[in-house]
Amino acid sequence: MEIICLKEYLKQALFILSRISSKNTTLPVLSSVYFKADKSLLTLKATNLEIGVSVDVRGSILKKGNVAVSGQILTNAIEGIDEKKITIKKKGQGIQIKTKKCNTQIKGIETTDFPLIPQVKTGLFLKIKASLLAQAFSQVVSSMAISNMRPDLAGVFIKKTGKTVKFVATDGFRLSEKTVFQTGVRDSKKEENENKDQDKTNSIIVPGKTAQEIVRIFNKKNEIAELLVEESQMAVKSANIYLVSRVVDGNYPDYTQIIPKEYKTRIILNKNELLNASKLAALFSDSESSDIFFEASPEKKSVKISAQSKNTGQVSKEIKAKIQGNKVKVVLNHRYLIDGVNNINRDDLEISINQASLPILIKGFNKKQTQDYLYLISPIKQQ
Repeated sequence: MEIICLKEYLKQALFILSRISSKNTTLPVLSSVYFKADKSLLTLKATNLEIGVSVDVRGSILKKGNVAVSGQILTNAIEGIDEKKITIKKKGQGIQIKTKKCNTQIKGIETTDFPLIPQVKTGLFLKIKASLLAQAFSQVVSSMAISNMRPDLAGVFIKKTGKTVKFVATDGFRLSEKTVFQTGVRDSKKEENENKDQDKTNSIIVPGKTAQEIVRIFNKKNEIAELLVEESQMAVKSANIYLVSRVVDGNYPDYTQIIPKEYKTRIILNKNELLNASKLAALFSDSESSDIFFEASPEKKSVKISAQSKNTGQVSKEIKAKIQGNKVKVVLNHRYLIDGVNNINRDDLEISINQASLPILIKGFNKKQTQDYLYLISPIKQQ
């Protein structure tokens, strides 16, 4: 194997593969990056047995072949080169990296030990701009359960209804729902075949680590990506990147039952003012419970955010708000509140409260009443 490519292209590929090929003392091959050069294409691969990723890299193929080397050492070696053009040549079981000023040799790993990365080629579930797919995941992943005691909740649920796709995550204390509307991404010549594939599956649960990698890898990619689902596996495929993962086996709970259908208090306020007040209150919140007080007063036309701690002191801050309905006071986890509000891409928020013990609904305020994101947070019950 012998190739010539630009350092920048190789560096971008290694960034994508870096967390997949992280150090593994039990199976060193899982710490490696696999090179495959055929007549016209160089492909780099990495896998941790849960997630597999391959990246096509532009370059000149002088000689076909394949080799596997430590991903960490390769990344650091490429980072240390300050020239634009790099020649990589297989030497023995490893590789030689040459430029005009630098000559590096890295020992390799037996390529036959490198695990097979499954190929999902059919079962089109969703076709969307890659950056929008990453954004949808990014707006809900903070609400996933951290523990694997409930694998279904430690992932992102995706449900498709016609051209509407919902991304949902919850840990039982908060819930995020992002709605994506599929428009303007289809090739009319393939419409009929795609619809046949899409009819096979209308919902999946994506593992949490996979969702986080999709955010990291695709967040700045403007090309169209395909989300494919086939039996127990899923894949995201763009112009030069392919990611494959298992899907979570299980049924996601019917979360729609806990979304309030009515409210007794409706509040409209500025997003940034609420964020600033919440972050200030967080400084004086009890470190164990992370609680702050949220009090809405229709008479004062304001919301007061406050907190107190034996160790740090106390604070209260009022912000202007439009309030309809009853006066209400609830206790909220400041981290959960800030996480949810940060994910809402609007200047003003609409907060709906039924009673202090029931989940609170937060969404962007929109006069047209069309919503693409909602956030639910459960109040903290006071002893």
